[in-house]
Amino acid sequence: SQLREVFGDHKVSAKANARARDSSGKLTLRMSSEIAGGDIYYTIDGTNPDSFMLKYPGAPVVVPEEVYVVKAVAWRNGRLSGRVVSILMRDLIARLQRPRS
Repeated sequence: SQLREVFGDHKVSAKANARARDSSGKLTLRMSSEIAGGDIYYTIDGTNPDSFMLKYPGAPVVVPEEVYVVKAVAWRNGRLSGRVVSILMRDLIARLQRPRS
C-alpha cells in the first residue's frame, strides 16, 4: 500500500510506501515535482536548498537515521520554481507505521 503526502505547496511532494526501507533496513525517501522538466534539490542538514545542494536523482534516496528534517525545492531552467518544502522525518516515519484502514 502506498502512502502519499504532499508537503507545503503542491510543487514538490514526498512519497513513501510500506517498503520504504532498503535491503539493510534504512529509511528511503522518494520525491517528485509537478513541474515538467524540473529538478529537485534537497538538504538533510536543516539548511534551505538551492541549486548547489544535493540534486534528487529520481530514485529513492537513503535517509540517515540522525536526520531530523529534509528540505526540498523545485528548480527549472536555472530558476527557483516553488517554495522550500520541509519534511519532518518523524512525521514521515509515523505515517509509515500507521496501520492501513
